[in-house]
Formats: sequence, structure tokens, C-alpha cells
Amino acid sequence: MKKYLIVGVSLRSRGGEAMVFEACKKIKEINEDNEISMATVNFHYDLNFLKKVKNPYNINVLDLSSRHSSNRYINFILNHAYSLYDLVVALLNNKLLKYLNLKLNYKEKLTKYIDNTDIIIQIAGISFTENFGIFSAMNWTKQMLLARIMNKKYFCLPQSYGPSGKLIKFFAKIGLNQVTYIMARGKKSIDYLNSLNLKNKNIAFVPDLAFSYEDPTEHEDDKIYKRFGIDASKKYVGIILNAHLYNWKGEQIIKLFSKIVDFLIDNFNYNVILIAHEVNEDNAIDDRFINSLIYDNSVNMRNILNITDELRANEIKSIIKRCDFTICSRFHGMISSLKMGVPPLIIGWADKYHEIMELFNLESLVMDYRSINENEIINKIKFLLDNKSNMVDKIHQNLNKYKNSSEIMKKIIEKFVANHAQKEDS
Repeated sequence: MKKYLIVGVSLRSRGGEAMVFEACKKIKEINEDNEISMATVNFHYDLNFLKKVKNPYNINVLDLSSRHSSNRYINFILNHAYSLYDLVVALLNNKLLKYLNLKLNYKEKLTKYIDNTDIIIQIAGISFTENFGIFSAMNWTKQMLLARIMNKKYFCLPQSYGPSGKLIKFFAKIGLNQVTYIMARGKKSIDYLNSLNLKNKNIAFVPDLAFSYEDPTEHEDDKIYKRFGIDASKKYVGIILNAHLYNWKGEQIIKLFSKIVDFLIDNFNYNVILIAHEVNEDNAIDDRFINSLIYDNSVNMRNILNITDELRANEIKSIIKRCDFTICSRFHGMISSLKMGVPPLIIGWADKYHEIMELFNLESLVMDYRSINENEIINKIKFLLDNKSNMVDKIHQNLNKYKNSSEIMKKIIEKFVANHAQKEDS
């Protein structure tokens, strides 16, 4: 029996749900007595979500919020000061004081959680990228160093890496050289890792875990269709947007997608379903917010289904199954579309979209949110519809190659955990 600690993810996202539950399923297959904890900054949401779904893998939710001061600037300084303190204390505790049977206390919650586990499982969508900046890179590096100093196994589950400048690459090289295994989910990530010239050679392509996550049954499909009045005789397009698009582009993105929604209805007689892929607690801005603004600014409201309910990952897949295609800026909305054999048109903000669509030879469907305009999206829609049959074929031809991602992950973890146990016994 081992203690596993999941970091880098929240269940607020349906992608997070799929990746966490698929990872937990495999961890329990390794040994059903394995204990699983998840450290999260969204403690209350994740705790309540697991209660609602009856916590199928008995995940222990750990609070990762670290508020040392009510002043955010002082809090920022203290967080980094305590992080450095904990690194020094970890070195002392594990390299010197253990021989004296002494131990200093840690300041940060995460350090205490790492100290109390055997194996860290990092489930991050993307790391060491310019998109998230230097402080994100420093935080990952700190985690990885702590795990190495404390002699913990650290597995980076399938995710994207880069691109970045020299400073973030510097931290990436330090951090990733400390971990047990690195799983990259596409060519761009592999290329980025190769550019670091890591001493750590435990690197492999492993598809996104959501490709392995179970699909909804026909009974589950029928239940969701009845719930929202989704009619098999009608044509649907699913739109799965990221609330950050509004934060980045404001009213411009609302006006743009309201026009696109009306274009789909007026020119192709589609019914449009607005789907929230990530939700927040406490009335914070989330995907429902941007969807409601688009709905309110569209002319053809009668042909729009704006789903404000909090859906499960497979409930979203059931809805996608009814669509001719989707328009996605949520990464795992894209994965779910591919999994259901439905071509996704992508509004991306990072390389991670391109490297997944590249696996299906569909990278031509990816657009960058920074430069999109109405004509570009309309031309892509027309291109997709003209070539839809070919695109569906490409999805089905490639999908089976990626459905075993979690089994690959499981075998990697099993191998290194078993080797570690043998060394301890000897």
C-alpha cells in the first residue's frame, strides 16, 4: 500500500474530473489499498463535488490555500519566503537532522503534504510555459525539488510543456531533472523537452488521460437528452468556450460569438448548445457567465440552448454526441469531441491544442484567439462542413491509438514503484 498525492488540478473543470478519476482508477488497480489525497486551492468546491458524486475512489481532499496575510502583496512575499525556508528545512531534515533523530517544522501546507506521502502525481494541463509565467515555473520547480530531497517518487502525468524563454527553461531544466518520469502528450511538448537537454531520460509520449475515460452509456445519453429536450430530428452545434476569453478580449469576444451563433442558425438551420465546461463557486466568473452574455446578445434565442446546470464530464460527452461539430476553446471540450468522433473547431491560446489536433491530422481546424475574426471563423466552419466526412474518418482512424493512455501510465508507475520497493528491501 502506498500514499498518493495528486497536485496541479481541480475538479471544477470537467477535464480535471476525467483526468483525476481515470488516474485514481489505475492507482487503485495497482493496489486497491492505495490511499489517494488531492491538494487543491479550490478546497470547498472539490470537497463538495466529491460528496455529490459519492467519492468513488475515497479521495482525501487537502486544502492548499495559503493565506498568511490579508494583504496580497505581503502574502505573495511570505509565500515565496516560506517556500525557500521549507527547501532549506527539507535539506536539513533529510540530509542531516534525520541522523540525529530531529526534525524541524515546515511552514507551507504543500510541503507538509509531500512529507506525508510516498508518490506525487502531477496532473497539470500545461506547465513551464510562457502563458503561465515565471512564478508558475518556480512553483513547479520548488515542488519537484522538495519531492527529490524527501526521496518521493514524482510522476508528471500526460500534459503539455512550453514554449518558453530562457528563464523559464532554466527552471524547467532544474525541476524536470528531479522527477521520476515525464509523460508528454504531443510532439511540440517532446520537442520542448528535448530542447532542455535533460539528464533525466525518463520521458515518453503518453496521450491525454481523458482519451481513456469511460464513455456514457445509451441510457445516460437518453437521460440527458430528455432532461434538456435535445431532439434527434434537429441539427446541433455545441459551443464550449473558456471564460478567460472574456477576461482577455472583453465585449469583443461576446459580439463575435453572438454573430457566429446567429450565422449558424440563419444560414445552416442549426440549433446551438452553449455548454459550460468549467464552473466556479461563490458566483465567480466562469464559463456560464460568457455563455449567458453570448445568449443575451444573440438574435435567435429560440434556437439556442444555454445550459447553466453544472454537468459531469460524460453528460457533456452525451450532448456532444448529438452535435454535427463543436466550437471549443476548452481543451478537454476538444478531447471530448474527438472521443465522440465529432470534429471540433478550435479557438486556442496555447500550443497544447495544436499538438493534440496534430495527432488526428486536423491541425488546420485550430485558430489563435488573439487574431480571430468573424470571416476566419465562418470560413473555417464552411471548410469543416465541406470536409466533415473526411474529418470524421480521420478521428476514427486515429482514436484507438490513444485510448490506452491510462494503461500506459499505470505500467510506468508500477515499474518505478516496484523498483523502488526492491531497493528498499535490499
